[in-house]
Amino acid sequence: MSELILPHFVPHDRKDLDSILHRPMFTEPQGRSIPFLTYGNWKDNQFEFIRTESLDRSPDEIHAKAMKNLLNFSPETKLIGKDKTKMIASVLRTAPEKILDENYMNDLAFTLKCQNLIVAIPSSVMLYAVPADNTEALMCMASVASIFPKDSPDFILTKRLFCVANGKISFAMDTLVDEVPTPSSMVQEYLGRKQAEESKKSFWERLFG
Repeated sequence: MSELILPHFVPHDRKDLDSILHRPMFTEPQGRSIPFLTYGNWKDNQFEFIRTESLDRSPDEIHAKAMKNLLNFSPETKLIGKDKTKMIASVLRTAPEKILDENYMNDLAFTLKCQNLIVAIPSSVMLYAVPADNTEALMCMASVASIFPKDSPDFILTKRLFCVANGKISFAMDTLVDEVPTPSSMVQEYLGRKQAEESKKSFWERLFG
């Protein structure tokens, strides 16, 4: 098994999934249209999956190795849009998987000057991120993110949106990318709850966590 093991998202309905080493994308129960996380490496523009019958170490060891290797990849990141429609677009074979990189997500939030993100991973080479409380940016991202899969159906990954708080995925939004007009009530409720929690903290607690 190659030492350069990488994580790789695949669509939830991939037909040969049972023969591939995989696990849920994050801790929330695997829901509708949420990709699964698999492992392997790229060779001649094809991703070679680690199959369940060829394991030479435990699944947890493979996962840990893949996540460590992911940290070494930096997608090409561009800030697009202006003012209230600013969003970040990342392009690379490992771009969607960077949603699992807590430091990378925090860097995107810092760039967008926000704490919480809404992230789209519509294709196997794209990641988009906008501030969770910016309706105009979310609408813009929804429009942009829904274009790519239609042009390249082989790369369709998911139309779900993911709320990322403090660098970690909090939940997947039920609303699909090409249907979302505004932040879902789930996001608004979550942000309201977080703001309420923060308001109860003292100045020193907010300053030093």
